[in-house]
Amino acid sequence: DQLSHALSNGIMDRDQIHRFVDELGRVHKNVIAKTLLMSPEEVAGLERRVLENEQNTTLEDDAYCGLLRNWIVSSDTGMTGHFYEPHAKKSLLSQILGKVLLRDARRLWKDLPRPHPNASIYVCYAEERMDICRSMIVGATGTPYAGGLFLFDICYPQLYPNAAPMCHFMTTGGGQVRFSPNLYNDGKVCLSLLGTTSAGDQSQRWNPSTSSLAQVLLSIQSQILDVAEPYFAEGGGHGGLQGTAAGRAGSARYNNEIRLSTLRHAINDQLRSPPKGFEDVVRRHFATFRRRLLIQAKVWCLEARGTELHDRFERAYSELVVLLSGDKLACEQWEEREVGGRTFGALPPLSDDLEALQHLDKKWYESFESELRHKDSSEQDQESGAPVDDEELNERMLARAIELSLLERI
Repeated sequence: DQLSHALSNGIMDRDQIHRFVDELGRVHKNVIAKTLLMSPEEVAGLERRVLENEQNTTLEDDAYCGLLRNWIVSSDTGMTGHFYEPHAKKSLLSQILGKVLLRDARRLWKDLPRPHPNASIYVCYAEERMDICRSMIVGATGTPYAGGLFLFDICYPQLYPNAAPMCHFMTTGGGQVRFSPNLYNDGKVCLSLLGTTSAGDQSQRWNPSTSSLAQVLLSIQSQILDVAEPYFAEGGGHGGLQGTAAGRAGSARYNNEIRLSTLRHAINDQLRSPPKGFEDVVRRHFATFRRRLLIQAKVWCLEARGTELHDRFERAYSELVVLLSGDKLACEQWEEREVGGRTFGALPPLSDDLEALQHLDKKWYESFESELRHKDSSEQDQESGAPVDDEELNERMLARAIELSLLERI
């Protein structure tokens, strides 16, 4: 991990590195299977816990907006670990820039769309100084980024708005993952508005009179994180293969890699350690997404069967089930009156995912449908079998999931 990017390229190309990692995984496979991986029964028990809904409340998309609209633009103290914090400390925030930033924050509230499960954008300013902030963008439905939370650290330069804001991509798995031809694993964001890539025409460049941070974030959302096949995105070098057999194979392979990285870093990592300023956003987002996300991840895992990534999908899925079934997603005390209990309502799974699941694993699909009908019929007290000690089960599974996560990073 401590080798520089250039040095690692000089020693091994990407395919050699992947083969080495896969061989390392095979060496440990038997040990993992005996000591760490959850049994199918244990996974099924936690899946049932995620699918159940104490309040029998199925959320509509509009309700998601109601739960999260107060976090479209917010502020917090102590923006711990912000990429531009050292840079900001070198300069004083001028009174003129402060007034400009206040206007920009109001513009963000006006220009950013209301939260929606298909895609949302949130911004959190540092209360100590408004020239640094963070944005969290939800990956769009129907893409390999779907449901993931992608973090960007932002800094306004002293010359703003005459100069574009600086933007650094933070969700890279510690520098491991390049999520798109335009999102580098070193944090670089390639966007003409930011001046980090060439612009096709003048309208795509930063304009001090009309451009804003809202425009930058909307461009990242629409041009990068709302792309169904990023393999063909501008800058990737594969545009000429679109519509060919080689292009379809390459896109499927690339999407599989991005799905796994989304599951590991934009979902599981965010659930484990929410970024400063977005703790409530992460909790509310994943709490309401739990059913939809479980089915989506199951489909991704099943569609990876027969590929070299399947075992890693299984481990990431097992960890997700543990995280979604834990108490971290429960309401805080101050929220209980708002939602009418300790549990947030849940968005229903997407019909496309349910249809895919039915074709991929009919038995699991029928089990899910049965579980959902059972819970929503308010007959929870008639379940058969011995009761499960949820707290003990969850602690044991979480310990195993943490071990899996650490092993995954070897």
